[in-house]
Amino acid sequence: MCLIHIFTNPFQARQRIAAGDRNPRNAIEISYDEFTPFEICAATFTPIYKGSPSVHCPYTDAAYLPDYKGKLDPLIHLTEIGASASGLPASW
Repeated sequence: MCLIHIFTNPFQARQRIAAGDRNPRNAIEISYDEFTPFEICAATFTPIYKGSPSVHCPYTDAAYLPDYKGKLDPLIHLTEIGASASGLPASW
């Protein structure tokens, strides 16, 4: 939804948008190295850098930190993280 639709006064909405454009900031600081390839842990949303240990969901192939091995996949609540599976992989 656009700010102009939230505020009844379009002038007030434009003032808020202009203030945000003048003072851009990130509300959440993210610590990662943008020059190193990485995957995102689907549980903690932290980077897993290439070469670091990780485990995957056998159904969705989502990456997780090794701490989540053997736990239920929080995304689909169907598979065990790090378990081996046979059959064709999902084609997402």
